[in-house]
Amino acid sequence: VLGTLVLRGLLRPFVWNAAAKRQTFYAVFLLAATFSYWLGYATPFRDNILVDVNVQPWWLLLVAFAGLLVLMAIVVLARRRIAWRYRPRYPTLRYSLTMFALALAFVYGLGAATILGAVPGTSVALPPLVLMDFAPLLILAAFASAGRKFFDFLETHVATSAWFLALSASAVAGSVVATRVLIPYRHIEYLVVPVALLAGLGFFRLLDLASPSRRRRTVAVAAGILLLAGNFAFAIPPPSFVAGWNESTPPVAMEGVLWARGRMGGLVAADHMASTALFGFGGVNATWDTTVAPFFATTWAGAEPGLVSIPSPSGVRNATYVWLDLVETQGVELRVWQPAVPMSPAAIAKFDDSPFIKVYDDGYAQAYLIAWGCDGSC
Repeated sequence: VLGTLVLRGLLRPFVWNAAAKRQTFYAVFLLAATFSYWLGYATPFRDNILVDVNVQPWWLLLVAFAGLLVLMAIVVLARRRIAWRYRPRYPTLRYSLTMFALALAFVYGLGAATILGAVPGTSVALPPLVLMDFAPLLILAAFASAGRKFFDFLETHVATSAWFLALSASAVAGSVVATRVLIPYRHIEYLVVPVALLAGLGFFRLLDLASPSRRRRTVAVAAGILLLAGNFAFAIPPPSFVAGWNESTPPVAMEGVLWARGRMGGLVAADHMASTALFGFGGVNATWDTTVAPFFATTWAGAEPGLVSIPSPSGVRNATYVWLDLVETQGVELRVWQPAVPMSPAAIAKFDDSPFIKVYDDGYAQAYLIAWGCDGSC
C-alpha cells in the first residue's frame, strides 16, 4: 500500500483526493499495527531476532526506516511541482525479446553465484544441478521482464510494480544489513506472485507481437504448459540440492503431531521443521533453532545444558520433551542459513537411556519425556 502511494506519486503529481486519503490512512494503520505487533506483542522476536543485525545499536535500522518514510513523503510532495507524468509506450517485439534474454541471463547468473559462492545471507553453496532443477521456474520468471512494459497499460500496474519493488528492496536490505532478520532467499516465495502476473502477460504478449501461425502458436503454448508442469514436478527439490534441508513435511509426520495435540505440555525440543509441525498442527510449544546440544551430544551430560533455560519463542524455560523423527535424524534443521547436519548413531542412542523416557513411537517419530531430577544412573 505504501509502495503504491509512493510510486504513483513519482509517476504523476500526487493528488490529495478521497482515494489517496483512504490509502494513506490505511498505510498508516498497517505500519502502526505491524510495528506494535512485532515490537510490543511478539517479544521473543524483538529480543532474540530483531537485534541480530549488522548495525549496532540495532534500533538504528528502525530510525533509518522512519527517516526513509519522511524522505519519500518529501519527494512525493516536491514532485507535485513538476508537471511531467509518465506515459507508457507499447513495447516492440525486439525490446521484449531483449528484456527476456537479459532477465534469463540475470537469473542464471544469480544462480551461478549461489553455486560458486553461497546463497545470499547464508553459508550454503548449492550444487550445479540446482540450475537444472529450477530451470522451468527460471525460464518462466524471465518472461516477467518482457511483460512489465505491457503491464503499464493495465489499471493495476502501479500496485503490481510497487509490490515487486518493495519485496526486492526488502531482499536487498536483508542481504546488506539484516541477513538473519530479512532473510534474502525467503523473499522468493513472495516475489514469485507478482512475477507470475508479469510473466503470464509477457508470455502471451510476446506471442501476439510475433504473430506466429496457428500451429506455431499452439506449439509455443504447449511449451509453456510443459514448463508449468516441470515447475510443479520440481517445485520441492530433494534435500541433497538444498544443503540437507527437507522442503516439505511428509504426510506420515502428521500422525505423531496429531497424537501430541492435547497430550504433550511444556516445551518440546525439536528442530525447525518438526517444531513448525508440532506448533502449527499440534498446538505444542517448541524450540525451533534455540537449542543445539540435545541433537548432537552423545551423552546426557552433554545434552543437559541445551535443555535448560532455553530462550524459546514461548519464553525461557526448560524442555519437557525431546522430539525426534526420521527427517530430523537424517539432517537436523536449525538455523535456516546453515546446512542441516545428520545426527550421529551415538547421539540418537543416548535417548534410550535415563533420564529420557520414550512415551511415543510410530516408527517415524519418537517422543521422549525428560525425567528431571533423575540422572543417567536412574
